[in-house]
Order: sequence, then structure tokens, then C-alpha cells
Amino acid sequence: MFQVFVDSAANLPAVTAKKYDIHVVSFVNLVNGKELVCFDPDLSPEEELAKGKEYYNAMRTGCEIKTGLISTANFADAFRTALEADQDVIYLSLSKNISGTYNSARLAAEELLEEYGGKRKIRLVDSLNASLAQGILAIYASEMRDRGMNVDEAADLLETYVGKMNGVFTVGDLKYLSRTGRIKGSVAVVGNMLKIKPILRGSEDGYIVSYKNVRGRKAVLNELIRLFCETIEEPEKQIVGIAHADAYEESLYMMEEIQKRVKVREFINTSYDYCTGSHVGPDTIALFYLEKTAVFCKRSNQTNHCCSTVFFPKLLQTAEILFLFSMHNSTCFSTYYPYSTNYGKYIAETGGIFHMKATGIVRRIDDLGRVVVPKEIRRTMRIREGQAMEIYTGREGEIILKKYSPIEELAECAAGFTKSISTVTGCLVCVSDQEQIVAANGPEQKNYLGKSISSRLEEAILNRKTVLARPGEKAYFFNFGKHRQYYSSAGAHFSDSLLR
Repeated sequence: MFQVFVDSAANLPAVTAKKYDIHVVSFVNLVNGKELVCFDPDLSPEEELAKGKEYYNAMRTGCEIKTGLISTANFADAFRTALEADQDVIYLSLSKNISGTYNSARLAAEELLEEYGGKRKIRLVDSLNASLAQGILAIYASEMRDRGMNVDEAADLLETYVGKMNGVFTVGDLKYLSRTGRIKGSVAVVGNMLKIKPILRGSEDGYIVSYKNVRGRKAVLNELIRLFCETIEEPEKQIVGIAHADAYEESLYMMEEIQKRVKVREFINTSYDYCTGSHVGPDTIALFYLEKTAVFCKRSNQTNHCCSTVFFPKLLQTAEILFLFSMHNSTCFSTYYPYSTNYGKYIAETGGIFHMKATGIVRRIDDLGRVVVPKEIRRTMRIREGQAMEIYTGREGEIILKKYSPIEELAECAAGFTKSISTVTGCLVCVSDQEQIVAANGPEQKNYLGKSISSRLEEAILNRKTVLARPGEKAYFFNFGKHRQYYSSAGAHFSDSLLR
């Protein structure tokens, strides 16, 4: 036998935790310097709803909120109760890539296993997610225990569930994500102004990543519902979680709409846990469920070079998420590619095979750690002397050098901006950086998106020159059918003559 443990980020209502005999180790937050225990085992669902409303209203009014980790000692005390009862332990953790809680539990487990001399087992399962993703997995662990599985059998099976657990959510105000560094502050300001509502999810590595942007609150809720209905696997067998940060009425709307389309085994609808809720803010609403398997991988026999072959059947052309699997020295890893991206669309629409191989120009690093970017690459990539560059690392130890473009940080918001202006004016609207058109919306937009700008337009941007073109001045302006084209970057209007 074993006991099931979660931290309070698992978002389980007290009555549910009691029903399934799940032990909750609580976080403690500080609200204006006053301690708040995040989980109370004695609260009714109605009391939890009222407590959540009070907490998120405090956030709206600007109360100082601080979150902390659960200490190693607290985990040790909790796990010891099971070991002393001659039972093993399974702990379903908050993703270790968004919190240090997993590490606290790991240190506690190591101490206890040494203390008990290996007589008992403690299995830690990283949910690679948060909130009810943890909670639902914990319920399944409890049911596995009731079916007679031992701790290893249950933990091994749960780890296969982790990869299929989908947690998708949207937020009410982007400023809370910007405060925690999830998005740039400038993106939050522009996004809120344009009423852009992101759909976010956990990546395969346990990080929070952007999946899709939608304009308007009702539209983003409907998109979450659509995504859920299209991707859930065997809904009649699943427990589905809805967590909301004082958005109860909207959570009921989503439940009703989902029930009209699919039949699920059980719904858990509860206030968003205060630990992760502090980082995403009021009006956040999230869905948690096991999704369909949506990819097939054909491995390459070549293992000495970075090489991959990916096959996407025709049925996957409608998938929301595509995966790229690569082989390097027999190690397989995966990366998400949303279908909405150009890269994802290319792979899906070509319907078949994509190959990668390593190539490049070799340069040695000098004794000061410098390396010269070859002239031919600088010329091709239009890298100028004194231009800012970004340096970061890849997952396989790569050092990646990339041209820095401030506008790229706002690319998604720029797309919303061009769409809004184009809708109002009926014109083709484009936004560029100093290199190319990064966003376009309106008639013939495909002819402009991604197209390099001319030296004349680049000069206008660099000199912060405002150019106002009038009808007939074909150097900067022309008619394309009945539509006029506008360019937004340096206040310049543009024509084909300003594009390469």
C-alpha cells in the first residue's frame, strides 16, 4: 500500500482530497505581510469559493502578495507519517521548471530513505504542469491504489499520463504575467490595450508557453472549449478540471458548453490555487484533461549527426499541435510546433517528410573568447557593424547568435494591431523592423509579410523620419486597386518601391 501526496498547488477541493484519501502539503502565502495557509482541509466548496473571491479581490486592489516554497522539513514531516504507518509514498509535484518545490520534496525523500534504510519507497512524479493537472493525476493514483497496484506500478503508469496531461488557460490581465517575467512589460501594455487574450499551456518540458492569441474574452473562452472538444481522449472515462480565479460564472458557461458537445466522466470546478494564481492573476480560467496522441515518429538510422525524419499523416493537418522529433546520438527529444505557426503549417501542409542536417562555416575562438562572424553571413543576414546581437543556448548545448530586433518582442501584438487598423480603415496595414515586414493584414497581405524592406525605407526608420505621401507621389505611395497601403514603424507610408 502507499499514500498519495500533493502540494496545495494541485488545487484539489478539500472534499475531493478527503474522498480520495489524498494528503495535501500546503503552501503559505503572505498577503500584506499576513500569513495565508493556502489549503484548509475543513472548508466546504462554498467557503472555498468565498475565500478565493476575497483573495483575488485583494490582488485587484493592489495588495502585496508573496509566495514561498514548501520547506524540506515540511515534506519530511508529511512523508514520515506514511512511512511510520508502514506505507510507501507517491508525490505528484508542481512542475520543477516553474517552482523549486519538487527539489524540496526530493531532498526530504533522500533523507528519509537513508533514515529508513531502503525499507520503504518514495516515488516523486513531476507533473510537468500545475493546478488541477496535479490534482487529477493524484486522483488517478488513488484509484490505482484501490485497484491493488503497488507504488512502482502506479508511479510508472502515472509518468505515461504526464505527457498526455494538457493544461490550457487564459488570463484576465497580462500585467500579472509580465510581473513574473512570463512576457515583456511592453507586450502586456499593448496586449491589454488591444484586448488580446492569450491561450497558454504547459510545454513538454514543464514550462509555461504561449499557444495562441485571441481577441476578446468571450472569443478566448470559446476557443478553449473548441480546443478541449477536439483534443480530449475518451472523455467519458476522464475527470476534467476547471480552475478559475474568481471567474465562477464563466467557468459554469464553459462547463455547460462542453457538456452540450461531449460527455465526460466527472467535472471538478474550483477556485484557482493561490500559489500559481498569484502569478497569473484574477480572472484566469484553465482546463485540465488528457489529450489524444497526435504524432507518429519515424527514426533515422543515422546517429552520428543531428538528423530527423518526421511523418505527419493527412489526418494531422487539422491538429493544433505538431511535434518534431530529432535524433542525436540515439537520444530522442521533442519540440512543440503550433499549427498556427508558419513552420507548423509548412510541415503539416507538405504532408510528409522533413529532414535536418548540420552544416556551416567553421571559425576558431581566440584567447579572449571572440569569434568572427564571416563576412558572407553578415552580408546575407544584413548584420551591420555595431548592431545588437542576442546570445543564448539551445537544448543540446548549442550557442545561438541572433540579430536583436525590439519589434520581434511585440510581433504577436503587432499582428493584432494591424488587424484592428485594417478592419477599421479597409487598408493593407504593415509593421516592420529594420529588416522586414513582421506583421501585415488586409488585401494582398501575403505579398508583403516577411518581405525585406528597401534601403530607402530603412533609412527613414533609422533617421526617425516621418514621410507623408499624397496621392500621385509614387515614390512613397501608390494605389493598389481601391486599397491604399500604410506602413507603421517610423510613421512612413510605403509602396512597392520601398520593398526589395
